Amino acid sequence: MLIVLAIALFAGLVLAPVARAGTDDYPAQWRNTAQDSAIDSWGYYNRECTSFVAWRLHARNGFEMPRAIGNAGTWGSWFSAHGYAVNGTPGVGAIAESSGHVAWVEAVNGDGTITIEEYNYSYDGTYNERRVAASMFRYIHVRDIAKVGTRLVGDVNGDHRADAVVMYRDSGSAFVGLSTGSGFGNPGQWSFGHSVGASRYFLADVNGDGMADLVSFSATAGHWYVSLSSGSGFWSPTRWAEGQGVGTSKQFLADVNGDGMADLVTFDANTGDWYVSTSSGSGFWPPTRWIQGNGYGSSQQLVGDFNSDERADAAVYFASSGTWFVGLSSGSNFGYPGQWSAGHGMNSANQVAGDISGDHRADIAYFYSTGTWEAGTSSGSGFWQPTYWAYGQGGGSTDQFLADVNGDGMADEVTFFRSGGDWYVDTSSGSGFWGPPQLWIHGLGAGS
Repeated sequence: MLIVLAIALFAGLVLAPVARAGTDDYPAQWRNTAQDSAIDSWGYYNRECTSFVAWRLHARNGFEMPRAIGNAGTWGSWFSAHGYAVNGTPGVGAIAESSGHVAWVEAVNGDGTITIEEYNYSYDGTYNERRVAASMFRYIHVRDIAKVGTRLVGDVNGDHRADAVVMYRDSGSAFVGLSTGSGFGNPGQWSFGHSVGASRYFLADVNGDGMADLVSFSATAGHWYVSLSSGSGFWSPTRWAEGQGVGTSKQFLADVNGDGMADLVTFDANTGDWYVSTSSGSGFWPPTRWIQGNGYGSSQQLVGDFNSDERADAAVYFASSGTWFVGLSSGSNFGYPGQWSAGHGMNSANQVAGDISGDHRADIAYFYSTGTWEAGTSSGSGFWQPTYWAYGQGGGSTDQFLADVNGDGMADEVTFFRSGGDWYVDTSSGSGFWGPPQLWIHGLGAGS
């Protein structure tokens, strides 16, 4: 039965396992080797408090820890300087920090105490769980569990216009605002109880029917569940893969072999290895390595069809030099990475891929915290020198997307503001984003 508001089916669902609080599920490749002898996916030494918290944030909160920002004692000031709340109020999923040590808040109890999980509390590189007075710590709120919602953009009903979706991990509820071409419509609930507690959610057309499906990933077990779109709701989730992507730094869904179905792509920051599990239309085949050593030490990784051959390619970015390297897809691997830029987008806050000029080649847009947008359009073998596409658009936004929301074949600029659940759109002219930004919906995903 199609689930739109089918709450009655919740009891029968088999949900993907997630990282369990109160359990030492820190990955074995880091847990079972000598302390400080390995570096995790976020640039922290294994079996240290920082590494465990980075893992917990990844697996439970769906938040990627910034790479190698320093010892635990610096985290509070770093996050505060980057706009995150740091205060004395605990929250489930918050980072607890005190005296150069960090832990993950498992529970906020009703007696003035909290329950935390941590590593290396006794300087022995092991797991520990304890109940302590809440006043012992200050709290870094990067993405507390109680409010975790994933904002997504994709064409879920097959009308060639990208829609706005918010997926809540605690209830498995997806709310969808369909695009009319000039706004996102009144949100409808497309799922309930789907893949509760998953580490990450995606939208992609994995079965080739022209409608983006809801895909979830459990980082602990490497389970992938798919809820296919009917055009008006998401079907009950089915498992498409298991044991795939455990310990990887980033995951994507993109059609890398040109068969019209999005495939599963994973990136390992420790090695620069990219693995692909192609879609059969009803599952993901076992992974194969498509390229080795592409992007070790990179600050951003993206996938997109940069040369218009209908196969998504692998791109990595080094922010310190503004350099992009692209490994083009042959349909069975990513080729030797070529340098596509130098000095592009340095000091940008985010880099996003999308075909903003309508030539069927994915371009790179650079978002700056001031709301300035630059873009380096693709020539098919490199990125042109970035030019200004917008000023003062999206400053202070939580998320930035590129997606064709009006169906004209050009990806538009979409920004989301968490506090009010406001989604703004600046449509693409092919050489810039029209301004001022237009409010397309209010309240969808507020506080998520």
